[in-house]
Amino acid sequence: MRTRLRARGAQPGHHEVTTIASWSLRLASAFPMRSGLSIRKPSSNEWELVYWAAAKLIQKGCINSVLKCRYSGLFVDEYQDCIQSQHTLISALADILPCCIFGDPLQAIFGFGNNRLPRWDEQVLQKFPPIAELRSPHRWLRVGNKPLGEWLMQCRDTLMTTGQVNLENAPPTRTNKARHTGSSPMQARQLHRYRKQPQRERQGYPRQTRKSHSN
Repeated sequence: MRTRLRARGAQPGHHEVTTIASWSLRLASAFPMRSGLSIRKPSSNEWELVYWAAAKLIQKGCINSVLKCRYSGLFVDEYQDCIQSQHTLISALADILPCCIFGDPLQAIFGFGNNRLPRWDEQVLQKFPPIAELRSPHRWLRVGNKPLGEWLMQCRDTLMTTGQVNLENAPPTRTNKARHTGSSPMQARQLHRYRKQPQRERQGYPRQTRKSHSN
């Protein structure tokens, strides 16, 4: 995200890229008496307390003027993976700041342990009505496989209406390797250094992995 912002000329001091977890802990810890948060280093099962504490602080309205002075708005990506407490927090922020979310319910992880996901239609879309939908399969267009991308979009529409997908109708799968390396700038630099090493020193180089995407 930071790389893309820099590529588009966004000045570092004019935006902040962070996670909901990190931002919530920083906010709630700064006002422990009002947020009620006494945890400084949350364990894996204590993070939900952090989100509720941050949401409570915002809902009280004590720091609304501070938030408005610091931020002109917020964007939340991968919203389909937000749990209920995070949704409550972002909803509270959206009451005082312009907020835009990005998410796809078909990519949602079905909760994290006992942490529930908000109901997409009844809760998420009620708070954040849809304004646009991505209909161009950019990832598959970039690798030269437009037919597969269009077929996947059709599958998505079918799944959203609780239909069944016939995989026998799938087009041939191929990618243009000359245009698609799957490497981030950091991976490219690591690979460059690796190739410059003598063959005997390459044993410890970690194998490249690619993050799979379903959208």
